[in-house]
Amino acid sequence: MIPRMSSTTVGATDAPTRRLSNDMARDGTASTPESIAQALREDLLDGVPSPGSRLTEEALCARFMSGRHSVRAGLQILVSEGLLEHRRNEGILVPEVTEERIDEMCSYRAILELGALRRRLAIRADR
Repeated sequence: MIPRMSSTTVGATDAPTRRLSNDMARDGTASTPESIAQALREDLLDGVPSPGSRLTEEALCARFMSGRHSVRAGLQILVSEGLLEHRRNEGILVPEVTEERIDEMCSYRAILELGALRRRLAIRADR
């Protein structure tokens, strides 16, 4: 189990820590950057840290007992997914929830639901 983030501090150094493996395990478990990204993704979905918060590499390194490279790679995964923002000279931030972002998420959801419906209908037609 990967440590959860404290609701009071971003990348809380007082949060439980766990050393993550650096490589893909033989059983197919995620690599360190993927594990870090997954733990942070879960935190973000739970609303911790709050929108507008800045994530620091130092605190995340301490939390995950991992090196900066792994933390940076994990953060980059979330930036590429749109869950975090990288701003020059500011670092990594949790994006604010805006009307535009909500509209964007709803349009993605509509596309996914339509695709799922089409797939289900195709499967049903094949029977």
